[in-house]
Amino acid sequence: IPLMIAVELLRAFRVLDRLSRWMEPGARLLGMSREAAFPLVAGAVLGISYGSGLIIDSFREGRITRKDSLLLTAFLAPCHAVFEDTLLFVPLGVNPFILLGVRLATALLLTMTLAYVWRGWSEAGEEAGTEMHRGG
Repeated sequence: IPLMIAVELLRAFRVLDRLSRWMEPGARLLGMSREAAFPLVAGAVLGISYGSGLIIDSFREGRITRKDSLLLTAFLAPCHAVFEDTLLFVPLGVNPFILLGVRLATALLLTMTLAYVWRGWSEAGEEAGTEMHRGG
């Protein structure tokens, strides 16, 4: 609960708006809206539980779309809590840079692929709607 209070304070002082604007190019590259940037960063840094809570909250409040929530989930599945999880494997002799690189590359590839597929579905739906409207 203290973490959620801190998030609400950040929203009240428009810190999240500034952070979202700063992260917008990265979110856009992944096919997401500007509003998806904060849950993306929070989940990647703080973990999947906190990130998923923000995704659910943002979706319910209408700040992100269904597409955003799918792409956020796809990115955070392989690439969440990057600092904590990476450091957990260091004592086992795992190279943290390779681990982080593989997780990030997987997240980017999966998310960009889903964004591409979503765009294809949207365009196919629009074309079908146009054909139906024309009576074809």
